[in-house]
Amino acid sequence: MGPDLPLALSGSIDAVPAGMRRDAFAFIDLARLGRTDWRSGVKAFLRILGWQVLVDIPVVVALYIWGDALPNGFLEVVILAVVTAGWLLGLRSAARKAHGRPLLSLVSVDLRLDLGRIALGAAFWVIANFVVTGAMIAFYVLTHPAAATHVVDDFGSPPSRAFLAAGLLSIALFPLQAASEELAFRGWLTQTLGQFLRWRWLLVVVVALVFALAHAPYDGPFVFPVYVIMSLGLSALTLLDQRVELAIGAHAANNIFVVIVSLFLSAPLQRHTLFLDGGPVPWWAVLEAAIQFSLIYGMAYWLVRRVRR
Repeated sequence: MGPDLPLALSGSIDAVPAGMRRDAFAFIDLARLGRTDWRSGVKAFLRILGWQVLVDIPVVVALYIWGDALPNGFLEVVILAVVTAGWLLGLRSAARKAHGRPLLSLVSVDLRLDLGRIALGAAFWVIANFVVTGAMIAFYVLTHPAAATHVVDDFGSPPSRAFLAAGLLSIALFPLQAASEELAFRGWLTQTLGQFLRWRWLLVVVVALVFALAHAPYDGPFVFPVYVIMSLGLSALTLLDQRVELAIGAHAANNIFVVIVSLFLSAPLQRHTLFLDGGPVPWWAVLEAAIQFSLIYGMAYWLVRRVRR
């Protein structure tokens, strides 16, 4: 059992000793506000998995019976909402029941959720994506002058109002979905494994491999490394800032961008799916992800250092 547990359960910043907040392992060792033995870890995992199953089963049955009646895109919205609910309920149960610590200990060293940091993480992602995508488009136009006039033609209006409505609903849900995944991988999994793996580089690599495996199945050899790089970048943001909000914002912005592109692809390229498309990922997507998350980390590093000074 960690120190000052009654104070930790109250959610006060005083529950986290000042020395812990300054330590490089401060975020990881928030796990020590509760139980950190392997039994509590197994119990927490079973609670997370159990809530996913408990929430999923009735919805899967309902979709099996009435799923064909859903308009295009709404099946993905239902899946998104159900999986998000399962994550959040499971994580709450795991933190409070299995580990005996507050859910906010998965968020930050001051046991608070900072919405401004989430917006900042999203802004970092948008800026990096603008730079990388703009550079790629410029390179394509310079190397394929004859095809430059067709770049804009690749986009058009959504195929239907129902598909647009489904896209807007998924965009509204993605901040919660991103938060649930980040609390699971950057929060619970990182903190739990971090009690046994005291090399931070090895810890983030293991978390990245689990994160990539959790997003199976894959179409092509380059999807897995893209997810690994994304996870490494999000973990780096979390350990830099000692909290998950920047990672939540960047993750949410990434997913929202995928839906926006899906909504406005023109008819010849339209996948008629919001985010569950299994199309092949090109090799350059690995390089794009590496550059983009390097830029995001660089912006966050500059800002965090400036604020601390």
